Amino acid sequence: MSEKIKLFQSFCDELYKFMKKKNWYGACHATTAIMFAFAKKVGINSTPCIGECKQKQYEPFDHSWLLIDGKIYDIAISMPFIHSMAKGPVYGSIDISTGLEVEMSYGIKFLGLDAQAEFAYENNLYDYLKGSPEINLINLTIDLAKNCKVYLSRKWLEQNLSNERFVLIAK
Repeated sequence: MSEKIKLFQSFCDELYKFMKKKNWYGACHATTAIMFAFAKKVGINSTPCIGECKQKQYEPFDHSWLLIDGKIYDIAISMPFIHSMAKGPVYGSIDISTGLEVEMSYGIKFLGLDAQAEFAYENNLYDYLKGSPEINLINLTIDLAKNCKVYLSRKWLEQNLSNERFVLIAK
């Protein structure tokens, strides 16, 4: 595993700790945008994805996740609104709670985004982070990066995320 990916995964660990501490459920769009910003800062090519996902016994749901080298990174699936749907955080398509490939279909046939997903999809990632009414996502991104000894600034985020958007995945 490369040093960049190790650093990225330590950032994801920090983000996951924050989510657990704050009981931050249903934060898939926000966590994906935050992970994308950090990956970009440390030189990892990634794609912030949005679309619908499906677990066996549940209806499809709107969701966001990050792709790196075709592998899924998804922290928010560990804390969905429907608690019985929870998986472990997913790093490199592996559910870290089981050590097995995540059992979920990502980016299934598109049926339509709800208002929250539509807001994420319609905005560039900087405006999405800036527009969060609940948590200051800009400061959170900067603070979590600092915990990993990576310097991020509001200006860097604006310059590097203003032309970036979620990519709709609908297989």
